[in-house]
Amino acid sequence: MILYSEIKFFLCRVLMFVVLTLCISQALFSQDNSEQTTSNYSINSTFSELHELESVAMADSRIDELKEIVKVHLKKAKKENDPIEVARAYYYRILNEKPHVALVYSDSMIQITENSVHPNYPTLGYILKANIFYDQGKFQLALDNFLKAHDLALEKNNIEDQREISLAIAAIRNINGQHYAAADLYNRSLNLLKQKSSSTEGFYDDYATLFYNLSLTYLRLSQLDTSKYYVQKGIELRD
Repeated sequence: MILYSEIKFFLCRVLMFVVLTLCISQALFSQDNSEQTTSNYSINSTFSELHELESVAMADSRIDELKEIVKVHLKKAKKENDPIEVARAYYYRILNEKPHVALVYSDSMIQITENSVHPNYPTLGYILKANIFYDQGKFQLALDNFLKAHDLALEKNNIEDQREISLAIAAIRNINGQHYAAADLYNRSLNLLKQKSSSTEGFYDDYATLFYNLSLTYLRLSQLDTSKYYVQKGIELRD
């Protein structure tokens, strides 16, 4: 269960990150827009408005309404020949379809954004595909897709994606008994985080996750002193 919680925590982080990047902050909307209901949308709505409506419907678990908004989003994106917006519409389809259908949409997301210069695509397609395989217990297929996603993150110099994907790869390495490889990946992620910020302020969850995973991994390696070191680092975060 510990290993499972490692990867599930990562997946939750990825999904939260994606939702945040797809949506404009509510602070940018007027009070009228913040009170907008899901009935107030059409193909003439802006993509930003559709993103906001999708995010709210998803957060409130109004899945039927979400599907209707996504249909409009997809229709508008195809009409305007905007592959990134098509991919963003597919994102919500992937989250709410059965695995075999979600895999088809993941492949479609990858295909339509294959040559994109966008820093998050087609990386996200491979991440979502890997998530589906992981939930099915197909760890090698999940790993293959996480590795493709990581290669793309390196190619696009997307440090955030590199760090997040490394957490997933490390968790699967642990499942496969490759604890040294997992420790190396967690340490790389920690170094990337330190490059982003030398202070833990504002990055508590990121540091806490890495210290937790490092302590577990070194415990599996029977390196008790190193494991205790990272436990202590985690405790110090609270000070």
